[in-house]
Amino acid sequence: MSSRDSFTAWRKSSRSKDDSECVEVGAGAGVIGVADTADLGSGPILEFSRPNWSDFMEEIKKR
Repeated sequence: MSSRDSFTAWRKSSRSKDDSECVEVGAGAGVIGVADTADLGSGPILEFSRPNWSDFMEEIKKR
């Protein structure tokens, strides 16, 4: 599991609410990281390869 410092350009999802249920996405070396903002940087980071992230985003857009 990578640390938060392994990723750059963290950004909050435009669909996140102001007070809860916030998700952030960051870019790493060949991977995309997804983290829960509520964990204040101490929680786990889900890692997706760039191709898997693209596939995931395409599926989300279909819904």
